[in-house]
Amino acid sequence: MTIHSASTARLLEQLHIQSTLMLPVVIRAAQHSDLAKLEWFGTYAHFRDLYRRTWLDHQAGQRLMLVADLRGFPVGQVWLDVTPFEYAYLYALRVFEPLQALGIGTQLIHAAEVLAGQHGYTQLQLAVEKVNRSARRLYEREGFQIFGQRVDVWSYTDQHGQIHWIQEDVYAMRKALG
Repeated sequence: MTIHSASTARLLEQLHIQSTLMLPVVIRAAQHSDLAKLEWFGTYAHFRDLYRRTWLDHQAGQRLMLVADLRGFPVGQVWLDVTPFEYAYLYALRVFEPLQALGIGTQLIHAAEVLAGQHGYTQLQLAVEKVNRSARRLYEREGFQIFGQRVDVWSYTDQHGQIHWIQEDVYAMRKALG
């Protein structure tokens, strides 16, 4: 058994198997039925009210909510604020953790860029937490550049009615469209 195990181990060291994971992900506008699913099995239940309020803004045309749909389940999201005069504002980009680093976030960014352009914007801006280096690298790969830094303060009401205040040290980033 030891000889067989050793030869098997050597063989496995020599093998390099690469596969491509093909997922039928579709980027689409969010639907009301997505809101509960966006809590991702309770992970983001504390944002329930935020999702509801953003949905109302989406219905009013002030924000665009996009999801990455995998067979009826939203495995990614990005929101686009289309109320600023000079630029569209991308935020809330998130991909379900087991499916990160598979290009879903990039697809969501590209879809947001197309929609921003269709709304007449020539620039897209976002804020990324300074500690979130992987997200910053993604944005830089997609052509965003840092143009400033600031402290963002925002709040949300969790599913129990408690208000939470968030303070984030962020880089402001932008990208020219078109």
